[in-house]
Amino acid sequence: MAFSLNNDYSQSIDRIHFLIENPGIQDEVFERNVVILQFNLERLVDDFISGKLDSVKYDKLKERIKELDSRYGQTNEKIHSMALCIVKCITRTPYPSPARDQSPSYYERVYSGAVFAVSTTVSLVKDYMYDFDHPWKQKKYALGMKLLQDSIQTGSWNLQEWQDRLRISSVEDRLSADMEKVIHALLAKVDVEGGGSRDQFKQFLLNLRNLLTSPLYKEERQKQSNEIVNLALDLCYSRFADVQIFSFSHSVMQMLFASGRQKLKSRKGSSAEQLPLSKRIELEFKEIENAPVQAPKASTTKNKFKGSCNLGFDPHAGTNMPNALYTLSLTSEDTIRKIRAIRIGTPTQQRDSYERFTYQGEAYINPEFENFIWALTHCKHQKILHLSLQDDVERMVMTESERSIALRGLHAAYPNNFLLVILSQDSNFYYQIGDFASINSAKRFKEQFLEHMVFKDTTGYFFPTVWKSDPQFIKEIEQSIAVVHKDVFGGKDTLTVEERKDFIEIVYARLTLMILKYVQPDFFCFCCKDSVDRAAKCNALLYYIFLLMTNQEKKPEQLDVLTVYLHSPAMLVKKQAMHRERRERFLSALKRLEDPVVQANLRKWRDYFPMEEGIEVVRLEGQEVEF
Repeated sequence: MAFSLNNDYSQSIDRIHFLIENPGIQDEVFERNVVILQFNLERLVDDFISGKLDSVKYDKLKERIKELDSRYGQTNEKIHSMALCIVKCITRTPYPSPARDQSPSYYERVYSGAVFAVSTTVSLVKDYMYDFDHPWKQKKYALGMKLLQDSIQTGSWNLQEWQDRLRISSVEDRLSADMEKVIHALLAKVDVEGGGSRDQFKQFLLNLRNLLTSPLYKEERQKQSNEIVNLALDLCYSRFADVQIFSFSHSVMQMLFASGRQKLKSRKGSSAEQLPLSKRIELEFKEIENAPVQAPKASTTKNKFKGSCNLGFDPHAGTNMPNALYTLSLTSEDTIRKIRAIRIGTPTQQRDSYERFTYQGEAYINPEFENFIWALTHCKHQKILHLSLQDDVERMVMTESERSIALRGLHAAYPNNFLLVILSQDSNFYYQIGDFASINSAKRFKEQFLEHMVFKDTTGYFFPTVWKSDPQFIKEIEQSIAVVHKDVFGGKDTLTVEERKDFIEIVYARLTLMILKYVQPDFFCFCCKDSVDRAAKCNALLYYIFLLMTNQEKKPEQLDVLTVYLHSPAMLVKKQAMHRERRERFLSALKRLEDPVVQANLRKWRDYFPMEEGIEVVRLEGQEVEF
C-alpha cells in the first residue's frame, strides 16, 4: 500500500499503527514507513516554529507519539528510539509567545527581573565549568554549511530540486530517504543568534555518516553509477577541499587582537608594521590570552583529556571544521601545477556515529574523509599529500600511535592518492633531550637526523615504502638537510641544543618543498590531533618561507595571512592561544629566518622549487563578525 509524503502527521502515525497490528506486512515495508514517520515528525517542529501549526494540534500529536511509544516501544527498539528523539526535540522547542494587549504589570516585571537575575547567575557558573558559544562561533557553523551549499550548487547539483525528488522516491528507497535527511539538515534555516547552527551542523553530520556507513550505500558505491552516491561523494569532497573561511578567520582575529590590546595597552606609540615579525607575533599571543573569550579551564582540560587518552575523540564531529588555506602554483616542465593547502584535524575517530565509546585504543578513519579519498581516487583522479605530525611510537599512555595506524591503513588502501608522511614532533630526538642533548657536532647530528627519518623503524617517522626504495628520494632528503645547514646555519661545525631544534623545524619545511616537488599533489596538509598547535606552526613557518622565496615577506596583507594561519585554528577550535611549548619552537625558528643573510639564501630556494609569485588566498565578502 503506497503512501505519499505530506504534512498530515496524524495520518503517518495511523499508518504505523496499521502496519504493526497486521503482522503479515513485510518487514521492509514497515521499515520504510518508520522512516516516513520520522521524516514527517522532524518537519512537525519546523512547522510549529514557523507558526504553521497551532499549539492544540501540536500537543495532540505529541501525545500520540508518546502513545505510539508506550504501545510498541518495548518490543520495537526503532520506534522507541525515534519517539524519544522526537519528544526530546519537541520539549526543547519553546512555544510561540502569545500576543499581549497591554504592557506587563509591575509584579510581572519584578518576577521577570528576578528570573533573569537567577538565570544569569546560573549561566555564569555554567560558563566557568563548560564552554559556551559566542555569536561568532555560531556563525562559523552557519558559514561552513552555507559555503558547502554554495560549493555543491556551483556544479551540477540543485539541492532544492533534489530534495523534492527524494521526498517522493524515499518511500520506496532507503538510500533516497537517507540522502533526503542529509539535504534537509543542510538547507534548514536556523536562528544563528539563538544557537541553532551548531545543532544543525551536528544533525547534518550525523545524517551524512548514517548514509555513508549504510551497507546499501557501500554496495552502490562499488557500482559507481548511482546519482545519490555521486552527490554524497561530492559533499565529502567539497567539505574538505572547497570551504573558504579566511575572511571570517581574519575578522575574528582582528577583533580579538583589538580587545586584548585594549586591556594590555600594548603597541602604544608604535604600529605593528614597525616591529619585527617575531615581536609582533609575541604581542599577538599576549593579546589573545587577554581577550575576554578564552575557554574555561574545566572545558579545555576535559577536551585535552579526551584527545590525549583516546576516549571518544572525534574532532570532525565537534568544532574542528576543515577549510582551504591557499593555492600555490608550481611550474614544472612548462606546465603550472595548482596545489591547494587545506587545514583539517586528524581524520580519525574513536567513537561511532551515535557517540558511544569504543575500545580505548582503537581508531579508525571517519567515513566522510574516507569518501573524500574515494572521490579523489575514482572520480577526480587527484591526490593529497598528508603530512601527519602525530606521534607514531606506541606508548603506555597518551599515545597517538593508534591514529597513525589508521592513517597507514588508509594509505595502504589508496597508495597512489593518499600519500602519507609522518614527521616526529614528540620524540627525544625532536626535543634534543636524553642521549641527544650533548651531541653538538653538526656532522653527527645530520647523520642521526637522516638515520631517524629513513633507516630506523621506531623513531616516529614514516615515508611510503616505494619512495624509500628510490635512491633519488633518499638523496633529496640528505640534500635538504645539507641545504638547511649551509643556508641557515652557515655550515658551522657545532650546533647548540637550541640551534638543533630550530634546524629540525626548518628542515621539515624544506622537506615539504622537496616532497611537493617530488609527488606534485593536488592538495596537501599538515595534520596533528586538532591541527591547532603543531600543524598551525608548521603551516605558518612554511608560508613565511614562501613569502621569502617570492619577496613578499614585508607586505602587510601577506603577514596578516600568516598570522591568521598561525593563531585562528586554536581560537576557532578551542578558544585559546597556541600551546606555549609549540609557539616557542615556532618563534625561535622564525627569529632564525629574520636574519638578512639567511633571507637572501632562502630566496634562492625558488630556483629549486619554481613557484609563481602569486599565492591565492580567497577572500569572501560578508564573513565579518562582531562581538
